[in-house]
Amino acid sequence: TFREEGGDIALNRNFRSGTAVLDAVGRVFSPLIHGYEPMAGGDRYQGAAGEVRFHLVESAKEEPVPPTVYSVKGRSGAQETDEIATYVADLIEEEIASELYDVDIGGWRKTEFSDIAVLVRKHSGEMDQVVRELERRDIPVSSAAKVDLCDFFEASLLIDWLSLLDNAEQDPPLATALLSAVGGCTEDELAAVRLACPNIYTFRDACRVYAYAEERKSDPIAAKLRNFFTYLKDFRLRAQTMTAADVMSVLLSSGLETQIASGKHGSLRLSRARRLVAEAEEKSVHAFLADLKARDYHIDYADGGGEGAVQVATMHSSKGLEYPVVIVTDLDVAFHGADRKEVLFTERFGFAPFAYDLEKKRIYSTVSRRASELLQEMEERVGEINLLYVAMTRAKFRLHMLFTGKNSAISPSFASRLSDFIDLSAMHDLFVDPPVRQAPPLPRKALGGNADPATVEALLSVYRKTYPNFASTALPLKSSATEIMRETRDETRRGEGGPVHTKEEGLAYHAFLQHVQFGRGAEEELARMREEGLLSADELALLDAEKLKKILSLPCFVGIENKRTWREQTFLTLLPAAEVYPTDARDEILFQGAIDLLTEDKEGFTVIDYKFSGRGDDHIKETYAPQIRLYRKAVAKVMGVREETVSARIVNIALLREIEM
Repeated sequence: TFREEGGDIALNRNFRSGTAVLDAVGRVFSPLIHGYEPMAGGDRYQGAAGEVRFHLVESAKEEPVPPTVYSVKGRSGAQETDEIATYVADLIEEEIASELYDVDIGGWRKTEFSDIAVLVRKHSGEMDQVVRELERRDIPVSSAAKVDLCDFFEASLLIDWLSLLDNAEQDPPLATALLSAVGGCTEDELAAVRLACPNIYTFRDACRVYAYAEERKSDPIAAKLRNFFTYLKDFRLRAQTMTAADVMSVLLSSGLETQIASGKHGSLRLSRARRLVAEAEEKSVHAFLADLKARDYHIDYADGGGEGAVQVATMHSSKGLEYPVVIVTDLDVAFHGADRKEVLFTERFGFAPFAYDLEKKRIYSTVSRRASELLQEMEERVGEINLLYVAMTRAKFRLHMLFTGKNSAISPSFASRLSDFIDLSAMHDLFVDPPVRQAPPLPRKALGGNADPATVEALLSVYRKTYPNFASTALPLKSSATEIMRETRDETRRGEGGPVHTKEEGLAYHAFLQHVQFGRGAEEELARMREEGLLSADELALLDAEKLKKILSLPCFVGIENKRTWREQTFLTLLPAAEVYPTDARDEILFQGAIDLLTEDKEGFTVIDYKFSGRGDDHIKETYAPQIRLYRKAVAKVMGVREETVSARIVNIALLREIEM
């Protein structure tokens, strides 16, 4: 509210967010805040409601790590996996492949990285993990969180070169240098060197033998190796009188800069390389490498990301900002709780110390201290509710909420995390399946030893065999009508030259049909619903009695009072995956849905589905055919009848049309 002379003005209109976001905010905060008035949206989205998705992120089971002889921590690029960060990155890649409605241009456009914000509760912890995972996938990111500069390819490339210049008797940095733009070799060429010298223990010696063998004077690979070793010998001598920063600058100008910049987000990669160069000012190559080793190859680095980057920020710092796509994490992180200081202080109860028993050497809490703790926890919950509100209302078009569990507190009064404020059992319709991850199998590059080509091909033919049931691995265990229709953008409320119908109007007519006693008059039923409180005053104000009479006179409703009916009938059944998705898999998946109205007479079952659309019959039939087809299959399966005996109708309430499917 905004206080003005003469009273309060309620600021209850939101022109930023789509109706789907506002509806979700209303569902979450109506039970939390006494007298909460749900926000009404503007008409900027022209019927494009947006979308809210709840995600349950399950933690991966920790596998025991076998003991190893040699650790290459910090040099291998291997990092601890974080399920939330991985899930966030998957969502961002899914978003970039989709479109969103942009109110500024009045139409749909491709989602860009700069449209997306990831909101966390605090600067450390999950923020660091998310930023690290996005950087690993070459997703441009802007954040106050610091990551390890040495984790990036461009830094590892330069550090390996420095290591080789400092000590040339090392195989890993030699391979890195040979494969770099300065070395000019390919993986296949290095494999050919190793295959040609199988009995030589180290790879560096194998390269030298191959390069200077008498019979390989005209071999192009040997020529590359000779040129490289000549360059390396000369450069090692020069590096002894240069700083590590100068050495890296020479390497960059000799070809590494082009190699780094030619990759994805090359300007960002170059900025990180230059940051490493700056770190090595006034240090010799050996001294810089010793310094890195002492720091466990860790250099803090905050990446600005540029204008076209995903924003990773705290919920608090996002106040006043807005983003087309928002991903909210840290919903299951415990609150701070009451202070555990020796002496607590609150405005209401004053100072509250512990009680000390000097004889028994024990410490006790007191009534005033416990009261202070409860007051602090209550004030913290109020602050956390405000924080959750800020996070959810930053979204303009799509909102993703990530949870790690579905168990909520008994009451919001006992909340210890943000997710406890949300009745997740009442939000089941918002939960979706995780993004599908399909990692391609890694091909075998080469085989050791001197196996003949026929043997090699025979082996590869075995290991390259395609898993015969691979299509099954990409299937979800469970799907729904909502998921099936997710691919079809709902533009149906924008009429074709006619009036624009609001979502609230459609919900009001749907509610009337949910409660109506068929066979009775529209005005009579409106009066009954008003008296019994079945519809709210706002819903009743949106209903037109004359229009309701025409709806009830549609052929599918005539005589329906004499039929057996089921309203808002939910179901859960197994259906062949090939009937739900375009796949060759022979599996079955769980399919759930809710049918607005199902009737039965002597001719069989009829599915009646309500829509509220300004589109014509052909568009409605084409758009909702997949959903209705699956409803018919589900009814046939559940009721134990042939699918041919199940018919379907769509009632387009907006245009008073009955459409046979």
